[in-house]
Amino acid sequence: MGAGGLRRYAASQYHVALTPAEAEQHRGRFFRTYPGLQRWHRQTARRLEQEGIVETRTLTGRRQLAVKHFPVALNSPVQGSGADGLKLALARLYHHREEAPEARLMAVIHDEVVAEAPAARAEQTAAWLTRHMTAAVQELVGEVVPIVVETTIGQDWAGSPL
Repeated sequence: MGAGGLRRYAASQYHVALTPAEAEQHRGRFFRTYPGLQRWHRQTARRLEQEGIVETRTLTGRRQLAVKHFPVALNSPVQGSGADGLKLALARLYHHREEAPEARLMAVIHDEVVAEAPAARAEQTAAWLTRHMTAAVQELVGEVVPIVVETTIGQDWAGSPL
């Protein structure tokens, strides 16, 4: 996001007021820390400027045609690759369901998987989810990027204690 978007996001989500100069400083630090992302942003912007539309692809090769807007050109390969990783994870969970035979997958919301299991099997189910979700995304990105899967055990989706 640009400096203006960062200012709005910081204010609405974290109640932090940034001046325009502070927002620019934060963006500058971010891109100095991740110069490859800055190169990718610039290349994408240049391609859109020259061609008017671009095609994006996820890490599995799924494509989106005729992308005209810069935020979409940046977000679709990232979010789409995340969705690909989640789909691979669901396939792995199904294939390895004997490892947690009493677990039932109840819902998938964005990048979350909700599973139900008897309380006595909660830790086993959490380990099963973590293992296969991590492995699925690592199939896409390799060992270069650390994959972190967080699990919460509770009596409901909000994580209320058992």
